[in-house]
Amino acid sequence: MNIPVILSKINHKLAGEMLRETDLLSYMDKVVVDINNRLQARFPTFTEAKSLPGFNGDYNFFPDRYILGVVIPGSAYYFYTDEEEGERVASTFESEYASGLFVMSRDFLSQVPEIFQNTSGGFLDMDWPKSTDNSKFFEDVFVSGGGSYHDAAENQLLKERIARLEALLGVVPDDPTT
Repeated sequence: MNIPVILSKINHKLAGEMLRETDLLSYMDKVVVDINNRLQARFPTFTEAKSLPGFNGDYNFFPDRYILGVVIPGSAYYFYTDEEEGERVASTFESEYASGLFVMSRDFLSQVPEIFQNTSGGFLDMDWPKSTDNSKFFEDVFVSGGGSYHDAAENQLLKERIARLEALLGVVPDDPTT
């Protein structure tokens, strides 16, 4: 979507304001930073995109529906949170922005183009039982369930799935006779 069109839609969202690109760019950039954090991505901010060689003013790094559903309400939200008298209005945009960000992370996370994937960092520290014995990894995760309840039939089914996973990955199971 072309940046002047995006600006027009943001101004419309801001009750017909007539803010210039320089006034709104920082808010639009904040939204892209939020998107990058949520998707573990590295889409260029609007400021960065403008400095890219060959950039023609068309911000097309992710689909337009996310510009409409995330960037525009998010920019309005950030604008009103910066305004002294805009906090009441900001809350209405906050829920729209949060909803759009949720939908984008749900629907677009697996579709982030490889060039924009941030693979240099981030990890999930799960608080499940950890074993130093790699052959017990799947059992620790799936059977113990981190403290959740499983009945005997579920445990047996999970153990069968674990055995198949271990076989696929070439993990040698513990010797049952020891």
